Amino acid sequence: MADIIRLLPESVANQIAAGEVVQRPASALKELMENALDAGARVIHVYLKDAGKTYIRVMDDGSGMSASDAAAAFQRHATSKIRETDDLYGLHSFGFRGEALASIAAISEVILRTRRQEDELGVELHASASGTTPPEQVMCPVGSDFMVKNLFYNVPARRRFLKSDATELNHCVQEFRKIALACPEVHFTLHHNKTEVYQLPPSNIRQRIGYLFGKHLNPHLVTVSTTTSIVTISGFITKPSCARRSPGDQYFFANGRFIRHSMLHKAVVQAYAGLIPAEAIPVYYLFLEVPPETLDVNIHPSKTEVKFQDEQSVFQILKAAAREALGKFSIVPSIDFDQDGAPEIPVLRPDTRIHNPETFMDPDYNPFVEEPFHDETAEPMMPAFPTYPGKFPGTSSAPPPDASPGMFSGRVTEPIPEPVPDSLQNSLQDTSSVAAGFLQLKGMYIVTPVKSGMMLIDQKRAHERILYEQFLGRHPLAGHGSQQLLFPRQVELSHDDARLFDQFADAFRGMGFDFTREGAAQLTLTGEPGYLELCNPAEMLVRLLDDYRNLGEEAITEDGSPEIPGRDHLAAAMARNAAVSYNQMLSNKEMQYITEQLLSCAIPHLSPDGKKTIHLVTLEQLRQLFQDSLPEMI
Repeated sequence: MADIIRLLPESVANQIAAGEVVQRPASALKELMENALDAGARVIHVYLKDAGKTYIRVMDDGSGMSASDAAAAFQRHATSKIRETDDLYGLHSFGFRGEALASIAAISEVILRTRRQEDELGVELHASASGTTPPEQVMCPVGSDFMVKNLFYNVPARRRFLKSDATELNHCVQEFRKIALACPEVHFTLHHNKTEVYQLPPSNIRQRIGYLFGKHLNPHLVTVSTTTSIVTISGFITKPSCARRSPGDQYFFANGRFIRHSMLHKAVVQAYAGLIPAEAIPVYYLFLEVPPETLDVNIHPSKTEVKFQDEQSVFQILKAAAREALGKFSIVPSIDFDQDGAPEIPVLRPDTRIHNPETFMDPDYNPFVEEPFHDETAEPMMPAFPTYPGKFPGTSSAPPPDASPGMFSGRVTEPIPEPVPDSLQNSLQDTSSVAAGFLQLKGMYIVTPVKSGMMLIDQKRAHERILYEQFLGRHPLAGHGSQQLLFPRQVELSHDDARLFDQFADAFRGMGFDFTREGAAQLTLTGEPGYLELCNPAEMLVRLLDDYRNLGEEAITEDGSPEIPGRDHLAAAMARNAAVSYNQMLSNKEMQYITEQLLSCAIPHLSPDGKKTIHLVTLEQLRQLFQDSLPEMI
């Protein structure tokens, strides 16, 4: 029988290795930028065309290479950082395996121009899957200039798996920001299709965060700083109000390298316990410094997965540092006396007359007599709910039949509802059993007695259901007119939000938002939907962008254009962002409004995303709770 084990051809082996290192244009960009930093570059320019599919160019002012080094750099396992095995555990550089350039050249056409400071002329060579051309002398500046053309030109199957330009550009921007954030002392620029995306001069970490994620984030940054014998932690976390529902703005760096670590993320999330909702994710930019021998970065080809020698201690230290930073923020708020409107401290002059404080006493007050207090004219703590004639006094009627969920085109958010349980159905039908008194429990639940027992209502989910059906039934979301603002509102967007906003601008106009663009990441809101009565439209606009970001690549059609979510999805997103929040105290009238409006809904027992809104505790269940404590009858 003939032998079946054979060596792969060099070209096939290179393409297999390239699949581990280069998954998309962002992977090639990451490797080239890290090589530039390892060469000591202080200025790095990045140029992309068609999100890197057609063209990636990285120019740096680093040390450059000689002709022999430039040719050897494209050989597999060629590196300048490692001489023996022990060097793997003392690295401070980025790339060191020596496979990046060989992998990139295996699936693209690479042109390299490079020159050292001591050389009068530089060298140029071409590398591709067919091999490397001999170096030729050319005129070029000191440093290296890599041009990667036609990525995956010889692997059409891999090229077909690439996403739209918008998606691939987003991945490239993410890799660019990780490296730019890790090296604030380096000058970075990023251009896409001859349009400048980022211009980042040398700065400190706080300024670099402002350049990358928007200056509006600066007042919300909380400094984290702690030094121990195990780890040194520095950087910033954000105030609880900046927590988002979507991941993406969470950055860990270990010894200057971006990493992903689920245990460290859990430590930060636990530090926010009780300050943010359970589904929210805090925003943070944290830098960890540990001895190189206690960090293993060579467990994944992308070098983003790492292992700490003492992970449990790092976890506890990070959690304590984040808690300490949040505690300082809560107890000692910072006051900038140089800003306008700072408090004025009165000066005591010689002619100033000092008056002793006077006290007032009510001689008729008796602390042992309790008088009931009834204030029927008191305003509720939150904006009053609108009232409409309907099934109950002061409530609106159920939405029309044509507003039932799932009828509109687009992505359906609400699942097919389950039938209302019989026990709950009986209570809902007997509307006269709803009592006049209501109790709010822990700022989350509305408790009210009914004929069959006791009803518990989740206030946020219930209000989402009410608004969802009102938006679908009373306010058509497509082409709805906007209410012009007397005083326009300025909305500061991050660069990511600005790019996402451009894709869905028509959808926002259709919802009733009227706006003008001011600069690359600033928005002037001149009109708002007329049916938003309970929330800040500017804040809602940012939250809707967060919802669109959660859609990810599903929001992009096959031709690369954004897919506008259906009316039901928009209604659910608007209801989720406009509903009352947990820990928001409600007046008796507001609790009555939510209860009666919920009972008027077509599907009262489920929120728009299919979660339970009502729980009924029957009298029989209450009797069971106290059955064991009843004395025996003699």
